[in-house]
Amino acid sequence: MSARRFVLISTLFFLPLAVGGTVLFGILLINAITDGASGGDIFLLVIVGLITGLVAFQGTSAFFDLRSDYVMTEGPVLQKWTRNDFVVFGESCFVRVQVGETDKVAIFKIDNFWWHQVKEGDRVLIRHLPHTSSVESFEKL
Repeated sequence: MSARRFVLISTLFFLPLAVGGTVLFGILLINAITDGASGGDIFLLVIVGLITGLVAFQGTSAFFDLRSDYVMTEGPVLQKWTRNDFVVFGESCFVRVQVGETDKVAIFKIDNFWWHQVKEGDRVLIRHLPHTSSVESFEKL
């Protein structure tokens, strides 16, 4: 899937959830203020606030990438690993790349094919979107 398509789908999925979570958080907050808050009300308020914050961060990052230009990152692969994202989503592959000659590092979720082509220490060139780090192309140098 192209990076632009992934960003569009993420925006359409996460931003409405963030709006709904914000509305729910507001209702819970108003109820807690007007009716008095019990321990359970405060716990629910904190949980809804945290989840809404995470969803809003993901949605706004994707929204900002809708019109962003691609960025090129070049550097050595410092680490690579895989992780299972629930049973439905399967295995995700990641690389941690040193950005140029700086101390900064970036983490990218890459395609399984690219992950098998690269080793730690290999120099790579990655074309990606700046806010979500959605990878458009990956090249081993």
